[in-house]
Amino acid sequence: MAAKSRQPDQKPVPGFRSATLPFSHQRDELIEHGLDENRGLFWEMGCGKSKPVLDSFVAMNDAGEITGLLVLAPNGVHRNWERNELPLHLPPDLLERSKVFAWQTQRASTKWHAAEAAELLAYRDGPAILLMSYNAIMTKKAALFVRKFMNQFRCLYALDESQMAKTPGAARTKRVLASSKYAPVKRILSGTLIDNSPFDAYAQIKFLDHHAWDALGCSTFAAFKQTFGVFVKQFGRGGKEFEQCVGFKNLNLLNKQIALYGSRVVRDDVLDLPEKLYTIRYFELTAEQKRVYAEIRDEFQTILDDGDTLTAALAISRMLRLQQITSGYLPSDNDATLRKVGKENPRLKLLGEVFESCPEGKRVVWAKFRQDVQDIAELCKAQGLSYVIYDGSIPHDKRLANLEAFQRGEVDVFIANPAAGGTGINLTAANIIIFYNTSFKLGERLQAESRTDRYGQKRSMLYVDLAAQRTIDEYIIGALRKKLTTAALCMGDSIRAWL
Repeated sequence: MAAKSRQPDQKPVPGFRSATLPFSHQRDELIEHGLDENRGLFWEMGCGKSKPVLDSFVAMNDAGEITGLLVLAPNGVHRNWERNELPLHLPPDLLERSKVFAWQTQRASTKWHAAEAAELLAYRDGPAILLMSYNAIMTKKAALFVRKFMNQFRCLYALDESQMAKTPGAARTKRVLASSKYAPVKRILSGTLIDNSPFDAYAQIKFLDHHAWDALGCSTFAAFKQTFGVFVKQFGRGGKEFEQCVGFKNLNLLNKQIALYGSRVVRDDVLDLPEKLYTIRYFELTAEQKRVYAEIRDEFQTILDDGDTLTAALAISRMLRLQQITSGYLPSDNDATLRKVGKENPRLKLLGEVFESCPEGKRVVWAKFRQDVQDIAELCKAQGLSYVIYDGSIPHDKRLANLEAFQRGEVDVFIANPAAGGTGINLTAANIIIFYNTSFKLGERLQAESRTDRYGQKRSMLYVDLAAQRTIDEYIIGALRKKLTTAALCMGDSIRAWL
């Protein structure tokens, strides 16, 4: 039971249409800056950055000022806009008239993709919406299409997780900055505008306004670094001289300039947010994972079509196999060990991106398979995050010590298996809960959620599910959120419709 109750006082904002009412911080942002040409939302994950962007888009479209929306986001996140954000926030009449196209790099050479792209460019019956990943815009075909799109429509151009384009010398950042010149209205969304150093702000603010730093004498990145960095001369191999940044200066000046372009919101300061916030982050399976997944899925479909008796145990066994594939593994013939499917693990990569977008949070990661726990631990090491593990491989006394260390705030990430840690423990030190993958069992999922939603919890909780697009992941998450039991998940027409 939570220690406090948040009471939303949500009221519509005059001049802005939406299918949802704003929270207080969203309302203030819209009233003060909703019609600004350039604006940054430097809000923590879970504070609802996408709604003010979409509300601004609707208002400007209603006024005839904007006819298109371009959202650039991390791979998979751009599909979240299509599946969740647009249907949730756009007024139904506008959503019905909108033409939405999510660019798919893997299918960009197909006739279907080319036809959809051409249809978007020719669309005139309502607003045109293009959703694209940062990876996609690095391809020549996608970059050319973005240019054509902005030539056809007056766009609101939004960078979701704008820290993905923070390095001025990177090819991705250069391409994003070049494309921004053709958009009359721009937004950047990031909970980590400044992550590693103040230098991170340069390119992101420059996206909003190419002359943002001129007033400070920082029209180039070199000048920016000299203004805000402290450098000392060092000598490398062969006596070659170079300058190394050893600190920062003029940070008050930097903060004042950033404040001209955006606002900072932290979840714990927003008292009318609901106690529980849920979001899904999507990723694409690799080509090899898709191939193996299709084989197992088709085999399952054959069993159903042949009329064999489908027991809950058989259904769960087959669904478990599919879920293992989306997690990057496949059991060996004797089911004793797991082998990797392909060289890459997009689920693990997405988790790393989620970690980067919430660097200050205390995170609990629930992982179903032991191999997942090991992989997540290695990811934490690679990102310099402290962690503890709570699963069946850890002796009981050590598990308790790990739990106490996390509760004292001594570690960043608590990695747990729901079968081992889903009951009997408190994790109130956390404010971000990530389900790397999730159980089929409703009770197990609810118990895992309740570990952080306990007496003494004083913050809103953010629950993040990682899901492979068009796979069992979406089916399971949707069913569990509807409070369906294992039997409902596995039996009857529902599983046939999903397959």
